[in-house]
Amino acid sequence: MPKCVIYVPGKNLKPDPEIHRVHLWRCLVAGVARVNPQGAAQLEQNVECFHVAGWNHAFYGEHRSIEGDIPWIDRLLQSSEATDAERAEAAAWHKVATKVMYTLGDHFHWLIRWIPDRRVQAMVADTTPYFENHDNVADRIRAVVKEQVMAAMERNEEVLLIGHSLGAVIAYEALWQLTHQDKQPHQVALFLTLGSPLGMRYVQNHLLGWPDRTYPQGIVDWKNVSAVGDLISVDETMRNDFAAMIEQGALRDIQDYQGGVYNWFRNGDGLNVHRSYGYLVNPQVGQIVADWWRGDGRERTPIIVAHRGYPAVYPDNTLVGYEQALNAGVRFVELDVQF
Repeated sequence: MPKCVIYVPGKNLKPDPEIHRVHLWRCLVAGVARVNPQGAAQLEQNVECFHVAGWNHAFYGEHRSIEGDIPWIDRLLQSSEATDAERAEAAAWHKVATKVMYTLGDHFHWLIRWIPDRRVQAMVADTTPYFENHDNVADRIRAVVKEQVMAAMERNEEVLLIGHSLGAVIAYEALWQLTHQDKQPHQVALFLTLGSPLGMRYVQNHLLGWPDRTYPQGIVDWKNVSAVGDLISVDETMRNDFAAMIEQGALRDIQDYQGGVYNWFRNGDGLNVHRSYGYLVNPQVGQIVADWWRGDGRERTPIIVAHRGYPAVYPDNTLVGYEQALNAGVRFVELDVQF
């Protein structure tokens, strides 16, 4: 089965998606090359499989030049790992103190707007219009992701969906809409979240479907990576918060990678452990992508039996439920029949 990688960027102004795509791809291939040079060579020959769901212009109204980042990306690619000094800086006491402050704000939501940290204030400023769907901006943003996922379904491709930062939230909600509102059959072989705020209660309480504990369907596996010192992913674990998805059969497993994962991207402002380029070159992320890339989807994807059809979206034991389950990629349907 042909492969498709869809990357959903995080918040802030971004370059034009086609320009951004070039440098994200450089980093992704470099990360794979650190653990599997042969796999990276194969991946590099398939650049057409990589797509950027560039939503940022719809939100901010402009693009940002990438010229200032290129020398720092080049520097990142030339270094094989974080230095001892960068590791120490990522785990510095002031970052720990700020993380405690974030955690308090996450547990007592009324405090979060008053935390005197520019990153918290920027997060609130950016997420409020999104979560409140000002001028339908959230729907327009999610539509960018949904269009990419459904295009991959039309091409019969196996999908790796990567969400960085707020992009992980957008990707999650786009899949929720495809499941519960659009009722479009889809399958994502691997959902990979990087520096994701999905573990935060503040974010969860605003997610589509969260009050009723309804979740996206069509994800096979979810892997989540959080770098040491990344304050956006203040709660680094997803499995404990989204375990119901496994219990309900919405996906097979959630794996969290944190503690020992370092992001050593640096620019003129200093070390930035949250930047996407640094996540993509990380060997742990490279290993995850390499394993997905070289895997035979027929062996790695579990045999999925549609119990009573597609009951998350359609009535139980109905023809339309069976038809849509088959369209979603299941191999078998099971029906309850009484004589």
